[in-house]
Amino acid sequence: MGFTMSLTPVTYPVNDATISEPERGYLEKLAENAARQDFSQDLRPDVRNLSIAFTVFAAAFVSLRFIARYRQAARIGTDDWLILLSVAVLVDQAADGRGVEG
Repeated sequence: MGFTMSLTPVTYPVNDATISEPERGYLEKLAENAARQDFSQDLRPDVRNLSIAFTVFAAAFVSLRFIARYRQAARIGTDDWLILLSVAVLVDQAADGRGVEG
């Protein structure tokens, strides 16, 4: 699974006469900011790796929680099932790559 990034230049309709003057001024500022962006400092791979690490940690600690409940012969309550559901949703989102666009 490789990480590839494609950059698509954005154009703003700053000369469109159907847009009001304040909106055109806003779009001109957006175009100026877009021209100054440095895409060599893209942090998406770092964010993705950090998200994976925290997902693994969360799954490990929830597993330890269930192991502790089993060893103590404690009842598994609603809070346990909800945290398990939360980790399942987190793992599903991490597997689908949601949250980090790439």
